[in-house]
Amino acid sequence: MVNSQTNVVDNTIVWDGVTPYTPPDGYTLVELPAPSETEPMPGAGWSYVDGAFVEVVVAPPEDVPNVIAD
Repeated sequence: MVNSQTNVVDNTIVWDGVTPYTPPDGYTLVELPAPSETEPMPGAGWSYVDGAFVEVVVAPPEDVPNVIAD
């Protein structure tokens, strides 16, 4: 379920493809790609841009010296 305003995946659901389902207002359903050994499975927090899932990678914080004040 992709938030239509932010293009962020808010949730992944399992659907049988038969039972009628309408997503909540403001969401679009996008089918996930088939699993692959080389590509991670998209999930919550990913972006959906120009028809492709984009993993959001958060950089680790920069190393900060360990300073102890007297």
